[in-house]
Amino acid sequence: MRHKFSIRIYYEDTDAAGIVYHARYLHFADRARTELLRQNGISLQHLAEEEGRVFLVRSLTVHYRKPIYLDDEITVCSEEMETSISRSIIRQVLERKGEECARLEVELVCLDRATNRPGRFPPQIVSALGAYRAAHLDR
Repeated sequence: MRHKFSIRIYYEDTDAAGIVYHARYLHFADRARTELLRQNGISLQHLAEEEGRVFLVRSLTVHYRKPIYLDDEITVCSEEMETSISRSIIRQVLERKGEECARLEVELVCLDRATNRPGRFPPQIVSALGAYRAAHLDR
């Protein structure tokens, strides 16, 4: 099962030609990851304030395939590929009407705010991400 999150493209997301600016793809993917956790009852604010844990992007790869335009409605499909106690790799595909526009692979790590060192993901995060492990995302 993949997590899906829909987004409408607004003027603020585009350049003068009405094409989505490349950095906005990262915003869309980040928002979709946050919603994946929220739908599983996980608040990033609670994790930061009560458990002293935050997420950091350790590495990110983006493959831009087709441009996205002003007023397009896109879907960000997120799939957890691998999760251990201290890191997770998530693949995200931005689609327009089923057509792949971009593919991201994001490696997330957990940081213990008290020590500013890598920490373990709380068990509820590992469970939430694992719930979205899919048999396939490649086409």
